[in-house]
Amino acid sequence: MANELTKTPAIIITEELGENPQESMINGIGRDELRHRIKQTPFKALEKAVEDKALERGSRIFHVSAYRNSRACPMHFVKL
Repeated sequence: MANELTKTPAIIITEELGENPQESMINGIGRDELRHRIKQTPFKALEKAVEDKALERGSRIFHVSAYRNSRACPMHFVKL
């Protein structure tokens, strides 16, 4: 996945995940199998792999706050 995301130099914007992102993702999910799969996904390791590959290939990474992210552009702070 990291290789595909960084094939060409680009700007990659990700939300800051916090300490334990899986906990907030499983709220409201009733299926035990899906909850288990989300808990087992290594989001921090995936983010680190993408970051390493991006820097290696000349891409830039920006981490933005998840707070009100869907209401304003994280780069220009303009209402969407």
